[in-house]
Amino acid sequence: MNPRHPLLLRCAALTALALTVAGCTAAPTGGASPADAPAAVAPSAVPSATPSGVALPQAAVPLPDDQMVWRHRSDRTWSISTVDTKGLTGSELVVGDANRAASLSRDRRTVLYLRHEDGDRTTLRAASTDGQSDVRLFADGSTDCPQLRRPALGPQGTIAVVCSPYDVGDDDFLNIMTTDGKLVKRLDVGQIGDPTFSPDGSRLVYARDKYVPYTYGGALFSVPVDGSAAPTRLVTGSNLNPVWSPQSDVVAYVHLDGRRRSLAAVRVGADGQGGGTQALTTDEDYDQDPSWSPDGTQIAFRRGSQEPHLFVMKADGDSAKRVVRSGGAVTAPVWTAR
Repeated sequence: MNPRHPLLLRCAALTALALTVAGCTAAPTGGASPADAPAAVAPSAVPSATPSGVALPQAAVPLPDDQMVWRHRSDRTWSISTVDTKGLTGSELVVGDANRAASLSRDRRTVLYLRHEDGDRTTLRAASTDGQSDVRLFADGSTDCPQLRRPALGPQGTIAVVCSPYDVGDDDFLNIMTTDGKLVKRLDVGQIGDPTFSPDGSRLVYARDKYVPYTYGGALFSVPVDGSAAPTRLVTGSNLNPVWSPQSDVVAYVHLDGRRRSLAAVRVGADGQGGGTQALTTDEDYDQDPSWSPDGTQIAFRRGSQEPHLFVMKADGDSAKRVVRSGGAVTAPVWTAR
């Protein structure tokens, strides 16, 4: 239990949020300052010495490169389904309002997703991208993972997942876990969101703030997956939804400026240090949820705050075009693995 009083926490969070919005910048820094340096990582409960897990269902062939996965509403029914770059909706993989937060495997044969069960529990599940098989991996509610949030599947078969606490205001955990829910390593604590693996699986990038909830964004950090070094700050200010290119050292992310959102990118060196940022879109269009194409040359994303539409643009931010016009039914596109 975090010793901070809930009222004091809310006051501190609001103060920190106001300061963040006033001085928000996407400039990289060379390391963490005392104000937002990563907290000491809490000791893992019972780390797993040898990662193992549930075998994931796999499609016989990978999802085609021009197709992505999204959570889509049709005739009042939500499903996790496929959609191509021409806007044509394809196969329904999982049907039901309780299923959300999809992510892809690197071989494009498996979809991970979360299902909200009765009794306020959440399970992590996996389905093949052809919709032929679906398995339950594990449920939240453990000491290591009280409440599950969207996971990222690494090349070695382990997952990076942010686990929220039971008590509002307490710290999140950034965990490396097996597909059957065993803890491998805890990498950070704080207000954390959306880890994303480097192409070789050796590093994670994620957003983190000491006090302000993740929905308000945070600085971007990188950390080696084996825990051999402390997290390194890449980008200051308020940022969300980082996602690593499958083909390069570039991470795309959402930059917040008050209520406005734009897309930007940062290079990450082999040593985990930031190597410069680039604005990809302006904050006039309210852009969010970037996802890279398999060849790393394009980015899919949502544009619009009230009724967002699905867009695709070149990796440098040029030639953005609308793929799907939707009345509120477009959720985060998933073109490649996080």
